[in-house]
Amino acid sequence: MFFRALPICLLLVACTSQSPNLNDGRLATINDQVMVQTDRIVELERMITELNQRVEKIEFIYLEKRDQIVAEKQSVEATPMIINPVIDTPQMQQGSVTDSPHLNTKIANRTSGIVPITIMEEDRASLNTLDVNSIESKNFEFAFAHLEQNQFANAWRALEELSSVNLSNTWKAKLLFWKAICFEAMREEKKAISLYNELQANYHKEERAPVALLRQASLFLRLNEKDLSKLTLQKLVKEYPRSKEAVQAQARLKEMR
Repeated sequence: MFFRALPICLLLVACTSQSPNLNDGRLATINDQVMVQTDRIVELERMITELNQRVEKIEFIYLEKRDQIVAEKQSVEATPMIINPVIDTPQMQQGSVTDSPHLNTKIANRTSGIVPITIMEEDRASLNTLDVNSIESKNFEFAFAHLEQNQFANAWRALEELSSVNLSNTWKAKLLFWKAICFEAMREEKKAISLYNELQANYHKEERAPVALLRQASLFLRLNEKDLSKLTLQKLVKEYPRSKEAVQAQARLKEMR
């Protein structure tokens, strides 16, 4: 019996002496696999973050284009159709249709979609509440004219000259609004956001306050600050629930979920 059990005992001893090396090798292999999988996970997280940023940029472009189309549609609907009689003159016979200076202005100087045309026309009409010969009236008119021609730096300079002028709260709010529009158009998003903040903080009861929040939300989205954009839209809905901008904000919040 002893001699029969001896080989089994020797085999057990041999296995026991080799098992630590085998375990170490297996652990090393497992560790290598874990490191490989960890690297893959990190790379996937990086790709997901990049994709999320691209999606947010696409969302911003879509929302901006949609609002631009809606604003243009409203502007067209609000503009009465005027049909001028065509007079067949020798000058018209010699030239082409695009030789008309009026048509050339319309074709060559299409106003940027960043500029809210409807609001600009409203504020331009409100200039009649100011003295026609005052610096306020003249500079706002200069600024609007420059904005129509996409000359945003010139528009900003005309508005900046009014910073030291004693304006009513209504016109102070409008001044901040249009200076922010200039910065938006010049791709100075943070400066525009700062002016919208100032408008909201000091003139939150003025008529340009809701649209300032709406545009601020768009700027946050442009800067990939989606959470700040949502908070701004929620603030707009809460503080100005009856405004037309609140309706747009609610629609955007649904799309951003």
